[in-house]
Amino acid sequence: MPFDTLPNGAPLPASLRKLIAEEPAWLAALGWFTLDPFTWTPRTLAQIVAAELGEPGDAFEISTMQTCFLLPGGTESRRVYVITNEPDSTGEYPIVLVDIDDVPFLCVYMAGLDVFLAERAGTITMPKGGTYEDVSRDERFRARMSHHGKKLMKGRISTDFPRDTLTPRPARSAKNPFSGATLKLRAIPAGEVAIDWDRTDDD
Repeated sequence: MPFDTLPNGAPLPASLRKLIAEEPAWLAALGWFTLDPFTWTPRTLAQIVAAELGEPGDAFEISTMQTCFLLPGGTESRRVYVITNEPDSTGEYPIVLVDIDDVPFLCVYMAGLDVFLAERAGTITMPKGGTYEDVSRDERFRARMSHHGKKLMKGRISTDFPRDTLTPRPARSAKNPFSGATLKLRAIPAGEVAIDWDRTDDD
């Protein structure tokens, strides 16, 4: 079976190669591929949100999240493996988390499938009891998370209303409808942006 490459033709990361070898039926049940014959069946992030959370998914139409695979976990949230145009320094791809409990929310949640599987196996411990973004601040994974935030979310680790906040646009002014004050809205660039961790840690 052609398990050697991802849907985009890139080589399989080590974590996924091992998982496919050991648990192909589990991944097939999650909707990653069909087994006979083998065919990848990725979805967009918006399609996964619509199917799993009963939402239209429009807020999650993100150009960088077109090749996605569902992972287990969550009630009002879902974990999703995203194949990007460039893996991190270890050859791994990120896991994002979507949540619709209050407002549409998206964050880069884990540095890779290797981290997700290690946590499930109990071989590493992740931060508990804080926010979804706490994992991104873990020094063990921070460089990898920076890479993924740059590639996926224009230098962000998390955002509400992701389509609105991640779609490229020029800087513009707007009026506060309550006070009448002029607001300056920052430009959202088309390319990659490094994460400003000082600003992120203060959020």
